[in-house]
Amino acid sequence: TNCVLQGDSADSTNAGFSLIGYSGCGKSSAIHTLLSHYPQTIIHRVDDFNKYIQIVYLVVNCVPNSNFAALYEGVGDAIDKALGNTQPVYVNEIAKIKTLGKKMEKVRELIEKFGIGIIIFDEIQLIDFDRTKESSFESLMTLSNRTKVAMAVVGTEDARDKMFKELRTTRRLGTMINGNMYCENKRFFTFLVSQLFQYQWFDEPIEVSESLVDALYSVSKGIVDQLIGIYSCMHYDYLERKNRPTINAEYVYDIAKRYFP
Repeated sequence: TNCVLQGDSADSTNAGFSLIGYSGCGKSSAIHTLLSHYPQTIIHRVDDFNKYIQIVYLVVNCVPNSNFAALYEGVGDAIDKALGNTQPVYVNEIAKIKTLGKKMEKVRELIEKFGIGIIIFDEIQLIDFDRTKESSFESLMTLSNRTKVAMAVVGTEDARDKMFKELRTTRRLGTMINGNMYCENKRFFTFLVSQLFQYQWFDEPIEVSESLVDALYSVSKGIVDQLIGIYSCMHYDYLERKNRPTINAEYVYDIAKRYFP
């Protein structure tokens, strides 16, 4: 109860990052893979009786049409989950506070209490930008400046531009990572297809041909989620039929037309 990790006011604020890309390109999966290499909580034992719990990172999932009141409550919910609280504690503390400014102060208190290193806001395109005041986005940066916690956002490019319009706010997000850059790399897409075709349930093994790759690229636009979805439907359709179809480019286009109109 006596341990608080406070940022040095004279120190520079830690920059986060922004992971931007098409829906289904694998942004959230990439974050999951990244964070799997780090412990979320570290217990520092001061002595035999006292301990200090440090939270390394938080992932806050934005909900549809959310505002900053919901965003701050999401931070409380993420803290509860990080600590393994079966009954919500910190989300309730933030939810019962009426004003947005005081909610922010409570979040600041919790960031310092648990020495939170970075807060990652996922699916930021779900925020209601039309009803959210510009000052709300500025308050995030104020929170970052005061506590030195790093901020990161994951979502679509248009949402990022709406959320962080000014240089002073955008620079806090550090490097922008283009999550869908691989979608334009045909060579890498061919590699993805070859890996995917190692898992197949057709009657006879299907070799990956250039025309098959071209068809899959055309209907998926190189997005991995779309590719897997179409590939799954190919198997579903194939196994449902008594007369097995031929797996070729025409079949891929037919599947895309019927299952992904």
